[in-house]
Amino acid sequence: MEKHIRISIITTSILTGMASLIMWIAAGPLAAAATAAGGVMAIGNYFLLVRDVNKITTTSDPKPYGFFWVRFMLMGTVLFAMIALLKMNPIGVIIGVTMIIPGVVSGMVLGWKS
Repeated sequence: MEKHIRISIITTSILTGMASLIMWIAAGPLAAAATAAGGVMAIGNYFLLVRDVNKITTTSDPKPYGFFWVRFMLMGTVLFAMIALLKMNPIGVIIGVTMIIPGVVSGMVLGWKS
């Protein structure tokens, strides 16, 4: 795995932990758990996406891969289940999922080869 990808995952994990701590203080432990769950889901999706894109771009004969839309449908279903069925705090889940954005940006800035 490339250095900037590792840094992105580590930074996202740290940011998710910090956001969970803030949510614990502001809204309680259930909101913190929802934030952590959203962050874990986003990190897992990012890791699988990077792996699949690397697999597609490094082959000499890239085939059309139809499983990307399946993953996004599955992610939407899991988000729905977390919020509607498990009654997780929707604000916490969304905050957790969005922690991937500053994590990836900081990973690109800190770990990119110059």
